[in-house]
Amino acid sequence: MRSVAVFLREQPSVNPAVPSPDLLPPRLSLRRRRNGILVIGILLLGMLAGRMAEASVPSSRPWSQETSPRPVQQHTHQWIQKTRKVWVDPVIRKVKVGTDKDGNPIYRNKVIRPGYWKTIVYYQCACGARKESG
Repeated sequence: MRSVAVFLREQPSVNPAVPSPDLLPPRLSLRRRRNGILVIGILLLGMLAGRMAEASVPSSRPWSQETSPRPVQQHTHQWIQKTRKVWVDPVIRKVKVGTDKDGNPIYRNKVIRPGYWKTIVYYQCACGARKESG
């Protein structure tokens, strides 16, 4: 029994799922790991410092809408009349025009109303506001 135990202890365990140590990729050295962690730490610290500096800068507006709203300037519109042209599509319908020798209906597309250009009048202010007439 003792010789079997020694024999089993001396034999390396062979597991096909685990590759041999010479086939594994070389591990990163401890120095490289520390440098990578150091670089990531410096980047995170820089981002945090930027956010804190951004938060400490006073706003360009010294008031808030809750405490003292900014006075609204009154604007009276100066309306200028303008026009634009719009194409109105023709009205086309399928109309029964007759029957063939077997009594089946014959349909054709007929223009009920032809297309035309329509002039639309509208008013526009210098501030960009628009209103349609009619």
